[in-house]
Amino acid sequence: MVVIALAGLCAGALLVDRSLQFFIGRDSSLFLYVARRVQEGGVPYRDVWDHKPPLIYYLDVVGLALADRGIPGVAVVEFAALFAAAIVGFWALHRTLGLVPALFGVLGWTTAIAVMLDGGNRPEEFALPFQFGAIALFLGERRAGPSRWRWTLIGIAAALAVLLKPTVLGVWAAIYLAEAARAWQLRSLGALARPVLLGALGVLFVIVPVGSYLVASGAGNDFVDQVIRFNIEYSRSSLADRIGALAAGVQLTLFSGLFPVAFVGWVTAVVQLSRRTAAVDARPLLVVAVLALPLDFALASATGRPYREYFLGCLAAQGILAAVAASSARRTLDRVAARLAVSSRVVSFGVLGACVVLFASAIPAVAAYRHQAGPNDQELTRPEATAYVVLHTAGADRVLFWGGEGGLNYTTSRRSPTRYAYQYALYMRGYQNADRIGELLLALEREPPTLIVDASPATIDVPPLDRGERAVWTLEEPKYSVLPEMDLIFRWVEEHYVRVAEVGPLRWPIYERRSGVTPASR
Repeated sequence: MVVIALAGLCAGALLVDRSLQFFIGRDSSLFLYVARRVQEGGVPYRDVWDHKPPLIYYLDVVGLALADRGIPGVAVVEFAALFAAAIVGFWALHRTLGLVPALFGVLGWTTAIAVMLDGGNRPEEFALPFQFGAIALFLGERRAGPSRWRWTLIGIAAALAVLLKPTVLGVWAAIYLAEAARAWQLRSLGALARPVLLGALGVLFVIVPVGSYLVASGAGNDFVDQVIRFNIEYSRSSLADRIGALAAGVQLTLFSGLFPVAFVGWVTAVVQLSRRTAAVDARPLLVVAVLALPLDFALASATGRPYREYFLGCLAAQGILAAVAASSARRTLDRVAARLAVSSRVVSFGVLGACVVLFASAIPAVAAYRHQAGPNDQELTRPEATAYVVLHTAGADRVLFWGGEGGLNYTTSRRSPTRYAYQYALYMRGYQNADRIGELLLALEREPPTLIVDASPATIDVPPLDRGERAVWTLEEPKYSVLPEMDLIFRWVEEHYVRVAEVGPLRWPIYERRSGVTPASR
């Protein structure tokens, strides 16, 4: 019965999210484009420029294998990930805190995720089973005694999480901080050395084969350049930006009601640990949860960008703390049951049912707002651009989407003529250089795209291709700049392409190749 309930919660979260989505998201479609290129024999970073770690692409390959158009297949992979997280999280919480708190904790994060996925297919979402898995393994280690394989598996889970999004590592940092505190109390360095070494071994079990594959495929240097070097520049932000992003992240889970409950659980855990009133079996869980919550939010807001998907990585700790809050209310509920002369289980499940209604009440409000507001101009323009490209090109034609809309190469089933399917790499301060611009120009000369769709009106980061529009355009992203060498790209487009149409409310210009233009010799 519990398994069916957890499956229903996870399926319901995905159904709610999809009901709020008007068109496949920008990031999701790009991940699927990379996955499609992998299916065709390509390699991430070498054949498509992107700055996410690689595991998301290969999960999407599984989704594409399950359903050729990707979206239903990816939904199956998402459901498997969420269901695994719910099962493992429930099992760990049930053994430590009891049935009702465990159900309450899972209910808290699954209802919150329904209004945070924003179309789903997010790296942070797929990290949830690894977060809960690491916590379950840690609790098993504390409960059953030392085991080599548990710490190794914790390391493997950490490596897989890193291959999705390093900012979800707050749980592992909390686990090892808890171990460091325990080693300090025992006055034993060996008590910490063992889990560190075994965890590192688990990390190597994953990282070495993945790194070897990338190097053997000729993508090793590109991986370092895109995932490490670019993200260093991408993550630079002021303290004010980080505080603003943190406030936005807290607001997301305030809306569903999860964060206030989790904060009560956090305070409860701190009080129980400081007064030493926590049950022996529960102490490791409380320590990890207390440490993980601020670490998760700090990591999620580190870039200073208030993107809602970044804070999906904070849900595991909040779900655990919600269970802690529910567990702390057990005595109060028992007293209420005694006064009412009914079973304490009846009262507990009655309160749980009320909380289901409370948490879920946020979902209709979000749905009503989204459907009343309707799709924004970008959400309306993307499908129109897709339809235009499909109508005016053949499947083998190359299409360049200028700006941040490289994922439309997936929705149109048209390959980009360059690995820079979107061109942020050309503008990021501290990362951009003339060689990248030269690489893009060479790719366009060798294989001129049939169409160029100028999606720059959908972003503040990328200048328009039209000379007149560019003259009055202002770059509003302080982390970006336009190098003088970009004029080579703009002149090449002017010489070889003509503006033939505009699509959507944002009036994206579409350029068609002038007659007589042929690819340069290879």
